[in-house]
Amino acid sequence: MGFADTGKLGVAVRPRVYSDRLPKNVAQPDLEGKTLFAIGGVNPDLFNLDAVLHAKITQSEYFKCLYVFKTFEKIVDLIYEKVSYVEPFTHRGASTKRSLQKQPSSAFCLLLKLFHFRLTEDQVRELLDHPDSTYLRIMGMLYVRYGTSPPGVARFE
Repeated sequence: MGFADTGKLGVAVRPRVYSDRLPKNVAQPDLEGKTLFAIGGVNPDLFNLDAVLHAKITQSEYFKCLYVFKTFEKIVDLIYEKVSYVEPFTHRGASTKRSLQKQPSSAFCLLLKLFHFRLTEDQVRELLDHPDSTYLRIMGMLYVRYGTSPPGVARFE
């Protein structure tokens, strides 16, 4: 397997990952006096994401590693650098004979990070009107679509 540590019976053991001990993602600082984007819809606790997708994102190592990024600008840079497709799941990891193990895509991990940031309406507008990257505009559109009910989407057209 390639792991240096062996457990009982001489079988290779995967090293422990301690990212579960990281604090939860939190909203950005200094939001007083700014107009926050109002999260609504059917299930605002999960940001209207599918429950299975939300669970897989919060359990993924990539999402847990995003905690170190604490500014909107850093997340925008990550989207610009890392997102090359926008699908909820990617087929990474171990494969079996019948199917591939589905993992959340980096785009949807970053989308949930944006939701945890509690973006202002100006930041959402900045994503929607970004001149350089189509993926940043798509992430802005997904933020609006998942973050609000359908009548609320018309405000950002």
